[in-house]
Amino acid sequence: GIPFRADVTVGTFTLDEDRAAAVLTFRDIEAELLAQATALRSADLLGFTPDLVVWSDATGAIEYINAGGRALTGVSDIDEMNIEDLFPPWAAERFSRDILPELRSSGSWIGEMALVDQGGEEIPVSMTCLFRHEGDNTYYALLARDLREHQHLELLQHAFVSTVSHELRTPLTGILGYLEMFVSGD
Repeated sequence: GIPFRADVTVGTFTLDEDRAAAVLTFRDIEAELLAQATALRSADLLGFTPDLVVWSDATGAIEYINAGGRALTGVSDIDEMNIEDLFPPWAAERFSRDILPELRSSGSWIGEMALVDQGGEEIPVSMTCLFRHEGDNTYYALLARDLREHQHLELLQHAFVSTVSHELRTPLTGILGYLEMFVSGD
């Protein structure tokens, strides 16, 4: 046969005064071990991402926040922390009023929002929210990427384009002036 990992249970019983017997039960646990290994790899990957990964129960009580999310927000203790505690007041209101109803109806929401760190600073983020209701299990998951560096690069790009555009227009204005004087005969 094919070797496999098994959970073995041994049961003994007495046949009569002089004899005893044992019963061995084997249960194939390969699928369980594979599922556990996959879960550990997934949790390990979530730990390495710099993005925020959070999941909560149906009430919004946070059950997990990855290391990247803790670093981004400064959150260390999630006991008695609700998912809305991750947002500044205006974003928490938007989450409750607009995003939660959409999550419950469609199962997902993607857009831009803001988180708040422990010092009260707003963090612009690109966010994906997921909602799942499977039997007795209901949960929310949030994935958020910090947009501060991206927004800073966009500002630099805009400033560069504006400066180059201005610098190109300045000499062209003088040249156009001379051309107009030449054409008019002055």
